[in-house]
Amino acid sequence: MGNPRVNPLNPLLGKIEKFEQSNKAALQYESTRVEWTLKRLNYDQARKQLYSQGTPGEYTFSEFGQVVSDFPMELFCDPRKGCIPIHRDQKATHPQWFKSFKKLPFVEGYLNKLSSTRTDPNKPLGMVFPRKGFAQGLLLHNGSYEDFVPPQGSCHLYKLDDGLHLVVQPYQAFVDQIKNSI
Repeated sequence: MGNPRVNPLNPLLGKIEKFEQSNKAALQYESTRVEWTLKRLNYDQARKQLYSQGTPGEYTFSEFGQVVSDFPMELFCDPRKGCIPIHRDQKATHPQWFKSFKKLPFVEGYLNKLSSTRTDPNKPLGMVFPRKGFAQGLLLHNGSYEDFVPPQGSCHLYKLDDGLHLVVQPYQAFVDQIKNSI
C-alpha cells in the first residue's frame, strides 16, 4: 500500500513540521556540544567509540559520560527548546541574575535535575545551555569555582541557603580549564 495522501492545505501540517524541526534542532545543539568537547579535549579514542556506537548528529552528554567515565563533571544539556532565548527574556536580564537568581528561567530545570537521581552523585552536575554571545553556550554547575574557572576567567557565583554554590560560566572556558589540567 502506498503513502497516505497528505492534504497540503491542512493547517496542522506546519505545526507538525515545526515540532519535528524543533526536536531535531534541540538534539543537534547537544550533539554539537558533545562533538566539540571531544575534539577540544583531544579525546580521539572516546570520539571514535562514541561515533561507532551512536547515531551521527544525535550524541548526548549521557553517552559522553559513558565513554569518558573519568570526566570530572556529569553533564547534561538544556537547549531551551520552545522557550524565549535568554537574551530576549525579561526574566533573565542581567539585573535579575543579582536580584532573584533562583527564579531565572534556566535555574529551575537545573535544580530539579540536581535533586533527582543522577548517574554519579559524587561528581558535580553541569548543565550546558545556549546564550547569545557565547559560541558554545553557558554552563551552570555546582562544582568548585577554584577547580573549574580559569584564573583570569569570569563567572557568576551564587550561594544557596543550604550552603551549596552554583557557578555560571562560559562552557568554552570550562572545557579549556579541563584541558589545561589534563
